[in-house]
Amino acid sequence: MTIRLICAALLAASFGLSSATAVHAQAKKKKTAEPAAAAGPKKVATHGKWEVYVQGGKSKLCYATTKPRKRSPDNLKDVDGYVFISMRPAQNVRNEIAIKMGFDLKPDAKPTVTIGSSKFAMVANGTDLFVEVAAEERAFVAALRKGSELVVRATSKRGNDTTDNYALSGIGQSLDDLQKECS
Repeated sequence: MTIRLICAALLAASFGLSSATAVHAQAKKKKTAEPAAAAGPKKVATHGKWEVYVQGGKSKLCYATTKPRKRSPDNLKDVDGYVFISMRPAQNVRNEIAIKMGFDLKPDAKPTVTIGSSKFAMVANGTDLFVEVAAEERAFVAALRKGSELVVRATSKRGNDTTDNYALSGIGQSLDDLQKECS
């Protein structure tokens, strides 16, 4: 299963979207030997606007996620965006950052994330943003712990500039829980 399919399934399951049932049913048919506990993510904590989820099984997955508190332009209110910080111990993945914009992004644009005085270059892939230089993910997480707001600036495939503002209240506790659940 690719990371994109995993993120889509987790996103759907985490926020009760109807496609979660279909994705779960397909996965269940393919992996009937997997324990029932691995069937879907389980919310283990909420801190501020952040939620922490764990999905067990052979390929344990843990992640913290939140929705933006403000989106602009105004027509984005009907489209959900999310920040994910995930860990997959079996694949030695820690603190992977993914931002789901909910709309197609302009592939050659230069999206950015600002947290306090720290600025991170991002790369667009479909509807998702990833830290352009993976080695900067550690600095990104450190900035999250110190900051009060995360601001995402990106350009849609149609050429519209967008801005998402995320509250960081509770992120430190969520990251601590993430570490505890997926070490």
